[in-house]
Amino acid sequence: MVEPIPFRKNETCDGDDQNTDTPASEESHTKEDLRTYTNEEVSEIIRLALRSVDNEDRDTVSHSEMLVIGKDFGLSPEDIERAFVEADKTQQTEELEKQARIIFLIHAATFAVINVGLLLLNLLTGIDKVVWFVYPLVPWGAVLGVHWVISRFVLNWLTDMAKELDRTNAVAHGDPLCTDFTIPDLFGSMAEAKGIAHIEDSVLSLEFETRDTIFGALKSKPKEVRVPLQDITTVQLDRGLWQTKLRLRGRELHCFTEVPGSSGGEAVLVIARQSRLAAERFARVLTE
Repeated sequence: MVEPIPFRKNETCDGDDQNTDTPASEESHTKEDLRTYTNEEVSEIIRLALRSVDNEDRDTVSHSEMLVIGKDFGLSPEDIERAFVEADKTQQTEELEKQARIIFLIHAATFAVINVGLLLLNLLTGIDKVVWFVYPLVPWGAVLGVHWVISRFVLNWLTDMAKELDRTNAVAHGDPLCTDFTIPDLFGSMAEAKGIAHIEDSVLSLEFETRDTIFGALKSKPKEVRVPLQDITTVQLDRGLWQTKLRLRGRELHCFTEVPGSSGGEAVLVIARQSRLAAERFARVLTE
């Protein structure tokens, strides 16, 4: 964002009375500079601008147009191409998670329908004599449980490992320092927040989204919280066997109020085991 233009009093040539009136153009320009826009507003402005040029309404932007837009923001083509690759990987990961949830839900629905039918059949044939519907119910239920564990934890673990490998390569090429984090046990353990923390230009940025922990189907829009490093007074890294906790305390109570689960000006980020090295680099940079 462009820095606001300061108002200055105009001095007369003979040093007498000063003109305190601010030119209308300067005041208007300053108001323009002070205005900020959300990600949604930026996307809508770009869409409307493209519609005014092409005289047609469209919701997509071509690759060449993105390169031009990024250049106007001062981004190099290499930075934009890396962003394209990262966006593609994120989209592929979301599609894979979505397909895994759909397959599990189909499996669970099939399990429920067939076993309810077997229970009714057992009742009709005399359940007081032989209770046989439990024989397919128990092993199939065990298989369904294993399926849930794989779709809920193993897939996420493999995805996190791939992200950590990409982050290691990114740091080696001079990209901003970053790490994945989780904030569990939100809303009575019914939801959790997952995101990426990165440090750039003396600012800690926390980008995250909140989703339910039951099926993982409900999730919020991505949100970003930015905190200047000078406003972080305490950095504590608690190493555990399976996970690491990064505790951040702000200079004031409102520093981390927008971070889920924060309390008393402190935010606790849970770092997975495979991201422990990134968390250690994080703590070193924050304490420098």
